[in-house]
Amino acid sequence: MSYQVKLRGKVYTVASLIEASDLFEAKQDRMGKIRSADVTQDGVIVARISQNGNVWPPQEWFWGMEPLYRRV
Repeated sequence: MSYQVKLRGKVYTVASLIEASDLFEAKQDRMGKIRSADVTQDGVIVARISQNGNVWPPQEWFWGMEPLYRRV
């Protein structure tokens, strides 16, 4: 199973949501702040990465929502 993360027009393939978050953080360190990124699988959005690197379910955020992966 693999995921795709699109960052500033380039698509990267990763093996996990943790790896997606790590990639997002690494690219922010090199490219400057990135507001967010969608994580897709077979063209379907399965998660979103917020500016702090947390990975969220793809639905609209609501108070009390738990991330799929919380960056520490």
